[in-house]
Amino acid sequence: MTLRRKILLMLMAVVVPLACLTLIAYLAARSTLLDQAQDQVRNEARIEAVAASRRLAIAQGELAGIAEWFDLTDAVRSGADRADLERLLAVVDTWWGRFDGFVIVDGNGVAMADYAGLTSALGDGEDSVVVLGERIHIKDRIAGTDVFVETSVPTDFVIDPALLENPPAMADVVAASAPVDDLGRSVNVWRDRSEVLDPLRPLWWAVVIGIAVSLAAAVAVAMLLGRKVAARLSALTELTEAMSDGDWTRRSGVSSSDELGRLSASIDRMAEQVELDRRRRRQIEDRLAHQALHDPLTGLANRAKFVDRLGDALARSSRSGAPVAVLFCDLDNLKTVNDQMGHNAGDDLLVELASRMSASVRPSDTVARFGGDEFVVLCAEMAAPEDATIVAERLMKALSLPFEVQGEMVSSSASVGIAVGSGSTTSAADLVRNADAAMYAAKRSGKARYLVHDDSIDLGAAKRDRNRREATRAMDENELRLEFQPVLELENGRLHSVEALIRWDHPDSGVLTPEQILSRFGEVGLEADLDGWVIDRAAAQIDHWNSTLPGLSGRIRVGVNVTAASLLGEDLPHRIEKAVAEHSIEPGQLLIEVSENDLGADPSRVIRMLDRMRALGVGLVLDDFGSSHTSLERLGRYGADLLKIDHCLVVRLSAEVDDGAEAINAILAVTASLGIDAVAEGVEQIDQVPELLIRGCRYAQGSLFCSPLDDLSVIPWLERIDV
Repeated sequence: MTLRRKILLMLMAVVVPLACLTLIAYLAARSTLLDQAQDQVRNEARIEAVAASRRLAIAQGELAGIAEWFDLTDAVRSGADRADLERLLAVVDTWWGRFDGFVIVDGNGVAMADYAGLTSALGDGEDSVVVLGERIHIKDRIAGTDVFVETSVPTDFVIDPALLENPPAMADVVAASAPVDDLGRSVNVWRDRSEVLDPLRPLWWAVVIGIAVSLAAAVAVAMLLGRKVAARLSALTELTEAMSDGDWTRRSGVSSSDELGRLSASIDRMAEQVELDRRRRRQIEDRLAHQALHDPLTGLANRAKFVDRLGDALARSSRSGAPVAVLFCDLDNLKTVNDQMGHNAGDDLLVELASRMSASVRPSDTVARFGGDEFVVLCAEMAAPEDATIVAERLMKALSLPFEVQGEMVSSSASVGIAVGSGSTTSAADLVRNADAAMYAAKRSGKARYLVHDDSIDLGAAKRDRNRREATRAMDENELRLEFQPVLELENGRLHSVEALIRWDHPDSGVLTPEQILSRFGEVGLEADLDGWVIDRAAAQIDHWNSTLPGLSGRIRVGVNVTAASLLGEDLPHRIEKAVAEHSIEPGQLLIEVSENDLGADPSRVIRMLDRMRALGVGLVLDDFGSSHTSLERLGRYGADLLKIDHCLVVRLSAEVDDGAEAINAILAVTASLGIDAVAEGVEQIDQVPELLIRGCRYAQGSLFCSPLDDLSVIPWLERIDV
């Protein structure tokens, strides 16, 4: 039960009975007083009516006496002159002084004499009493004649004027009326209600006293409840103060079903929940703190923790002068394991590798994972800089042993870069950057080795940074452009396709060839980005030709060379799909040219990529065929639509070198059996054409027919060629 309900019930138990008793007593007394007053005014009205009737009877009797007065009667009968009649009337007036006057009228209502303001007769008829305004007119017949005596009697002679006035509103008075005989009106009597109910005033005092008693009882009840509420509030206050001080283990100890009890229970539940949440939050914070500073896969320190420890080590080094070394390690074959055995196997390899690295260093050293297959080791407070190479040798020896991954033995190796410094001469960022540069230098020099950082490595890194900036600028600021060289059918000169050849208008080095461009982009690892740029521009050029050459719309095919980096990556199909969709061209208008040299980088992976591109609907071309040692029997597995014979074999035809002709004959025989068309690259002399035709080579490409053309020059040339 709520506190408010308790207070209301207790007040009702005291106030309501008292109020009911007081109301009943008041109503009973009021009814009795009003009934008594009503009876009293009713009796008074009857008494006044009787008294008025009596006074009126007296007036009528007196007037009748006058009418029978002998002298007046005789004067009227004898026709006395007016002087004699006025003398008699003066005598009557003296006796009848309380009346305003009277008049003698004949039977027709004509006044025979008037006196003191009587102006009209009452007309024919018997004796009568008529109320006119505030006066009562009385007339009586003079005995033995047709003449009447008439007079006007003031109302107050008969009835008290106060009894004749209109009473106040009935809500304010107790009133009664009684008729006056022979007068045609009633006598009204009333009493003011306030005067009638004056005896009830003591009862109002009783009501006031009852209310005061009720209020006193309410105050007493409120004080009792207030003491209980104050005690509970004090307990709740102590509880909340303890909570504000961080003590969420205390409880209120208040138990009841009212609001304070429910509030106390709610606060107790809140404290329990907060305490539970605090424990959970501490657990989460501890876990997040660990995750923020540790690698989730290997449990090693991450970059943030490593940098923090490196800063501490350099601070100690600045005081002690002891050298500090950073070893940057990169696993050489993690990508191969991921591709061949799956990423779960790669993760298992990383966990095992982290365990071996931690076991190969001192307890005071820190092993951290920067991400992917990059690990970093911090060697603090070394005795000499050469100690860092000892740690590197131990690491490489531990990593050179085979790993057991998912039941299979996997060989691995790492390239390690070493940077040594001290807190007084080297910053943490410099040490990490120098070790990273040394690691890349070791990887470029043959992998599975370590290299200590020196100035020559910085020069190479600076050169690579410059090449990267230039390569990025070339793609962003349109320094790159495409030229196009046709592939023609030898018998009739019809166009088969055009090959897109990249050019770089370098602001310092002039126009760079494709070989030079690939060398610079490859040095900074941007070959795949370059392939994407070429694919997008070739698709845009096809879209332009489709709209400007309606006769050739949808029939012009452009070959685009892609590098091994794209074939071994994952983004090439997505780049092709995006270019085809954005420029609204047919997928078959793109020919993806893959060099034979790139097929051997990772044959199984390259074949999977070729299958994915063939599923997109683009054409596949094997470029520079004959420059490597690809088995002709495996040629069909690649699913190529076209094969380009390397120009080094075509040159041998004109030089009459037998091995060149034999190689071309073998290639054309296999392509014929597989239904693949062949293109002779680098045809520059006219005598090479009949040799190619004799051996069954259908298509050719070279400066003999057309040198590479820019995007403007190729349009009129295409318009003159049948496709």
